[in-house]
Amino acid sequence: EPAGPTLVVGDAFLLREMINNLLDNALRYTPEEGRVTARVVAQGDFTVLEIEDNGIGISEDDAHRVFDRFYRVEGTGVEGSGLGLAIVREIARGCGGTVTLGEPPGGHGTLVRVELAAQG
Repeated sequence: EPAGPTLVVGDAFLLREMINNLLDNALRYTPEEGRVTARVVAQGDFTVLEIEDNGIGISEDDAHRVFDRFYRVEGTGVEGSGLGLAIVREIARGCGGTVTLGEPPGGHGTLVRVELAAQG
């Protein structure tokens, strides 16, 4: 059963920018017939935002560097500045949160998880 609304404290513009960057990345690296899923759930003292896609994924080697400014995964053929995930991490940290990468349950694509302190 859904837990109901969950709140976070932060700058609305920056939080919107964070979400836009996550969705933009997911859409850029997912083929036309692919799937992007966004979910927000309350988990204990945290509000969790997950953006999941079934796109090309991120290798273990690249996963350690994609949060660096201007780093871009080679050979994807996708345009970009290499700033999207660096900005996401800075905004999450500014709200006292964390960002982690993983694989979706299906094992193909990327799962980005942002945990922010929930306000009650």
